Amino acid sequence: MLCRVYEAKRIDVEAVDAYQQVIALNGGTPQEIAAPSAAFARGGMRSFWSWRLQQLDESSERGFDSPTERARLHALLGDRERAMELLEKAFQNHDWTIYAAKVGYEFDSFRSNPRFQELIRKMNFHG
Repeated sequence: MLCRVYEAKRIDVEAVDAYQQVIALNGGTPQEIAAPSAAFARGGMRSFWSWRLQQLDESSERGFDSPTERARLHALLGDRERAMELLEKAFQNHDWTIYAAKVGYEFDSFRSNPRFQELIRKMNFHG
């Protein structure tokens, strides 16, 4: 979550560092721990988000899926259509993390979209 806070505040280096700490705490190899910084060095946050998305896509192929997190990354990368598809999948799969759609800054540009509004309505979120 700290990574997301730094992302929202646009404190990019700290966001990447926080993500590396998660990898280290989860027993990542030195190469796995270095990978986020390498991605960031290649092209800033867009490259980091693309790298994260690739990691999640690979995890999804192995049976672990996080459609809300993938939607968040697609939203950050500007792929609104794919983000909406993944949010709808998260809703259908009863993914508890979908609350992020209501409150996440990543979805601010979606708020006026009727499809997004309908999804929020179906989730019975108010306000």
